[in-house]
Amino acid sequence: MSAVLSPSDPESPFHPGEQAVQTRVGVRKIAEDLGSRVIRDYMPDQHRAFYQQLPYLFLGHKDQNGRPWASIVHGGGSSFLTSPDARQLQLPRTALVPHDPLHTSLQHGTPLGVLGIESTTRRRNRLTGTADQLDNDTLAITVRQAFGNCPQYIQSRELTLKDQWSAADVTAQDILALSTADQDLVATSSTFYVASYYEAQGSSASHGADVSHRGGRPGFVQVVDERTLLIPDFAGNNHFNTLGNIEATGKAGLLFIDFASGDLLSLTGDAEILWDSPEAKAFEGAQRVWRFRLVSGVRITNALPFTWSFEDFSPNSLLTGTWQEAQQHLHLKQVGEQWQPYRVGRIVAESDGIRSIYLQAPGGTRMPYEAGQFLTIKRSINDVEQIRTYTLSSAPDDSYYRISVKREASGTVSSNLHDTLEEGETVWVRPPGGAFTLADERPAVLLGAGIGITPFIAMAKQALHDSINGRGQRQLTLIHQTRDNQDSVFREELDEIEQLSGGRVRVIRSMSRPQDTLVHGADFNNRGRIDRQLLQSVLPVDDYQYYLCGPGGFMQSSYDLLQELGVEDRRIHAEAFGPSALKRNMQPSEAVVQQPPVAESATVTFSGAGVERSWSAADGSLLDFAESQGLSPDYGCRSGQCGSCKTRVLKGRVSHSPQVSVPLADDEALLCCAMPAATGGNDAELVLML
Repeated sequence: MSAVLSPSDPESPFHPGEQAVQTRVGVRKIAEDLGSRVIRDYMPDQHRAFYQQLPYLFLGHKDQNGRPWASIVHGGGSSFLTSPDARQLQLPRTALVPHDPLHTSLQHGTPLGVLGIESTTRRRNRLTGTADQLDNDTLAITVRQAFGNCPQYIQSRELTLKDQWSAADVTAQDILALSTADQDLVATSSTFYVASYYEAQGSSASHGADVSHRGGRPGFVQVVDERTLLIPDFAGNNHFNTLGNIEATGKAGLLFIDFASGDLLSLTGDAEILWDSPEAKAFEGAQRVWRFRLVSGVRITNALPFTWSFEDFSPNSLLTGTWQEAQQHLHLKQVGEQWQPYRVGRIVAESDGIRSIYLQAPGGTRMPYEAGQFLTIKRSINDVEQIRTYTLSSAPDDSYYRISVKREASGTVSSNLHDTLEEGETVWVRPPGGAFTLADERPAVLLGAGIGITPFIAMAKQALHDSINGRGQRQLTLIHQTRDNQDSVFREELDEIEQLSGGRVRVIRSMSRPQDTLVHGADFNNRGRIDRQLLQSVLPVDDYQYYLCGPGGFMQSSYDLLQELGVEDRRIHAEAFGPSALKRNMQPSEAVVQQPPVAESATVTFSGAGVERSWSAADGSLLDFAESQGLSPDYGCRSGQCGSCKTRVLKGRVSHSPQVSVPLADDEALLCCAMPAATGGNDAELVLML
């Protein structure tokens, strides 16, 4: 089903579908600024020269039934395109593949998407246009929009002409489902092409068809069944032409090429973006997933007079996953409550009071995670199992987990990790969790104090990796508040990230008591705490997301400051570990669902432990109550932020206070901030799986 979209800005190069997707992922302004510069209504001379030397070209179009198709046209192994002027491409009608749906789609004014790829150099350019000259010999395409594309995910291949080939030998078969051979082709492909379109009301430059390239490692397209495919969407140019068209029309056409034989598999069907799919989080490199359901297709045998020999993968493709790996990750997540033994590969002293611990997964396969999430670990100390949660300071692209632990004066576990833990030992770990992650692609401001910098190191590293690998262009400003230089940890690592980022990551250090030997502007940027003057001096007016991490007092004062500056509550994200949670000033529309009243007394049963006791309000949270009964539930933050103490409610209801940030099902509770809820009787009854 197509989406209901708002009217488009007539001056924008993007239509409402593209704008809706750009807005949803937080790149609307970035895309508009870039698109207004690079999208033209003509081909630059270098594009014209590029097209005219290509031996083949891809065209996107729709048939009389409104179904999109992706097609390939060619010159028999030689260049075949001409460009008489900057707004026109011409090709001979003989370039069309026999039996291809393009034959019946072409009419005067038919919208066409054009994609030119040079597979040896990975260079590509795209345009949208219309078929404005049709005769028995020539097809002319008039340009509406033209732009270049980066070489991401394009595998390098060398074209070879067949010794013998005749158009008369090309055969075709219409299909309504994928055969076993078709499924094998799709499941092992590292490349396919996708066509889509958008029909604007009236005249619009963004009206028309599109065809785009998709690439990854073999196995990046999942065959769900004979009519259904699941496809990851990797980071691209932020135009979202394909997904914008799918959002608007709910349709797509796919073209798979058997590069070893020159056979084609052309499909058309319904498409849907799965915005909140768990598969996207499990698939390495995927930002989202979309589903394709086959309506009809054609299998064209011996379609092309040439084949391709594989040379090497795009570096970007090698950074992505496969569906087999994604299924393994999903399986690990399903058994995520089970502890896994991780080996301590390395220990690094970051300062006198902070050490980083590098953990290697058993078998080398660790659960993927998002920058900003935490790791739950378990240690046996004096024959007592201790469970703690530490934010990951490694990036999702790293092959290891890294936690950076500050020694706390009365911290049993932190002292053990500092004084006793050695390289080569085993630490029991549960998969990463937590919702303190970058919300979208908007520029982000990270405000941290002391050891609260750890999630921001992960975010900065990931932003750098994404920028280098062409998977994103997020802008980050990290402001770290410390007392002096000794508290300014990870300095060299952050300096390197800032230098390599090319300006996309900025690091600003604010010190309340800098040593006399430090130089302002070199060793630190601001004397004092983070305040209004500092924020206004380093942040231009823009559309930011804000992230806070540090001691409770720091986060509350930073939150209050941002509120004074007019930042909406929904743009302020905070990580809270400890008994106190951030007190938010939410608007009525942002308020949480009203919690049921707390019971005056209740009978609480912990079914797994076989414990049944009477509870009263003086006993506090269910976590406090369980501990008072000699039980040791898992927990991390004790403030409803991490989810480590999540458990199932088998009978009765609970009331949560304060607000929890962890998604909960109707039959789930967080012990750390839950109490039995009143049920209308004198004494509530609550049964928990613990």
